[in-house]
Amino acid sequence: ASLFNYLTDEHPETFDSVTTAYTVGEAASPVHVHKLQTLRPGIKVLNGYGPAEAMIYATTHVIEPGDAPHTAIPIGTPLVNKP
Repeated sequence: ASLFNYLTDEHPETFDSVTTAYTVGEAASPVHVHKLQTLRPGIKVLNGYGPAEAMIYATTHVIEPGDAPHTAIPIGTPLVNKP
């Protein structure tokens, strides 16, 4: 999430050709997500969560543009297993 926040603040052009962005590792910043969605309408932003011991993320939550920018972002629901 720290890198996501930094890029959103200092280098938003990084997202010019991005259609989907993930924020993982730390609690997502609602302010930064809202800022990016305002700067880049149409970008899909997801919050991911996973146990550090496994070095993966296991849940995701799609953050909608209309979500309140000052409320906690849920970690989401489990990813579906695929064979």
